Amino acid sequence: MKQEAGSSLKAVFLGMAGGLTAAAIMGAFAILVPLPGSGGVPFFVLATEQMGLGSSSFFAGWILHFGTGAAIGAIFGLTFNTFRRLRSSTVGHSVRMGIVAGVVVGRFLREEGLPMCEICGATFTSRQLLKDHSQAVHLGKRVQGISAP
Repeated sequence: MKQEAGSSLKAVFLGMAGGLTAAAIMGAFAILVPLPGSGGVPFFVLATEQMGLGSSSFFAGWILHFGTGAAIGAIFGLTFNTFRRLRSSTVGHSVRMGIVAGVVVGRFLREEGLPMCEICGATFTSRQLLKDHSQAVHLGKRVQGISAP
């Protein structure tokens, strides 16, 4: 069965809308529960700070976050529209499949996390800051059998 171009375009736009909605919800959670050691900023703003974007990091982080959500949503919409077995006729099923796809994609895109001091548990935005901390605070100390680097 041949697919119409209009239905694919509609699926892409609906997928983008879903991706933007999911990005907004995830962004709200990122504000409410920031990463430890991040200074209270969402993880995507922290990423743009680490890229060296300076004063535009906050805006750039949100743009990056929503752009990623829209792109993943568009790919989801096109993929699920292209393969007949994945298509859905109900909004509820599409939302459930979107959540599953979001979790799966999130597992692949997730960063390992912030570098963490094995001795005191403090987290840092770069490995160099962790190294500086270890040398300044824990040099020569042993805690629970772990020696400072």
